[in-house]
Amino acid sequence: MTSRPDGPSAAPEWAPEREITEEAAAALVGERFPELRGAAVERLATGWDNTVLLVAGEFAFRFPRRGIAVPGVRREIAALPLLAPRVPLPVPVPRFVGEPSPSFPWPFWGARLLPGRELADVRPPDGDRVRLGGETGAFLRALHDPALAAEAERALPPGALPVDPLRRADVPDRRPRPLERRR
Repeated sequence: MTSRPDGPSAAPEWAPEREITEEAAAALVGERFPELRGAAVERLATGWDNTVLLVAGEFAFRFPRRGIAVPGVRREIAALPLLAPRVPLPVPVPRFVGEPSPSFPWPFWGARLLPGRELADVRPPDGDRVRLGGETGAFLRALHDPALAAEAERALPPGALPVDPLRRADVPDRRPRPLERRR
């Protein structure tokens, strides 16, 4: 909780607006995708914006935890199928897309789980780091290719790929934020 000078404590801005449990996810997935009805569901990860659950041991489903994450989820659903064949490493491609409903107010999606571990957790031997660095660089170069961005702009709905929705490079916007949070 953060303290506010003008009143009572407010919930942190990263607090979830909606938590998804394994049981609720199983019900939603089974309702929307009959081929997955009754499949086992287990939690893989929880972040500020999304919860990821493993369904049927092979599909990763992303559920937003906060309304602010919904535009990003919609961008993932639209852009990942376009990116997948154009980058040199695998990316998840939404196979199952759940639309908002009375049961869950936001879109969610599932894709085949890409096996592996986070690079930061692996601690590869020095001999492998050069190869992994090269593969990562090739991926980032393909991802940020201006031709790919132009193709995405033509293929996706207008405004689907904003330049930077979090305004990370907008220094005048970002500069006062740390000072405001210290108060």
